[in-house]
Amino acid sequence: MRTPRWPLLFAALALVLGYFWVYRLPEVAMVGMNYYSDFCLGSVLFCLFVAARGAQLLVGNWCASRLGVNPGAFPSRRLWPWLLAITAGTYLMVAFELPLRVSFSLSRSALDRIADEALADPDNAHRLAGRLAGLYQIAGVKVLGKTVVLYLGKNGGSYGFVRVPRATTDVIYNRPRSENDPQNHRDFPRDEGFPDPKGSRIRGDWFVMYSSYWRVKVGWS
Repeated sequence: MRTPRWPLLFAALALVLGYFWVYRLPEVAMVGMNYYSDFCLGSVLFCLFVAARGAQLLVGNWCASRLGVNPGAFPSRRLWPWLLAITAGTYLMVAFELPLRVSFSLSRSALDRIADEALADPDNAHRLAGRLAGLYQIAGVKVLGKTVVLYLGKNGGSYGFVRVPRATTDVIYNRPRSENDPQNHRDFPRDEGFPDPKGSRIRGDWFVMYSSYWRVKVGWS
């Protein structure tokens, strides 16, 4: 009859951890279309939590009436402020790419070690595929000059992280006839499985690689 809130809050927190795990990947966090579909899914799940809370209260009141007890004698702690805070926090976490940035920070030392191994033996860099680097599994490795590309994802990877020592701008790419553009970098991947690859600085010499075509297509810059 107290209709405890902790089961629903536990389920909501588990959902937050699930979103964090999925959005740690560049292929999810850096493509805006995921935000729209997951927003709709999150809205449905939020409504399910609301419905579950309503069912809790109804059952509690029914039990109280059957036993002839005043429902007010077993006050239920408020769920709504906590649920709204969790929902808003999840939205902000995803919108500001916190899962990606936190996961990269936790994995950076391991990513650096793999990048150093690749630079030490570029001809065998591809053999580093399959290695774990913190919270990520490396799907492919390529060395371009002093640049090391660590692909993540399926089929050798498309998105991923790129360590570019000599980059001077926070956004880089490699496009034909753009040699005089300061953002153009000749050692950055070009058309690696998806249109118009671009890198955005995430920390130090590291860039997260994504398709600027898909980000612009769905309205994210």
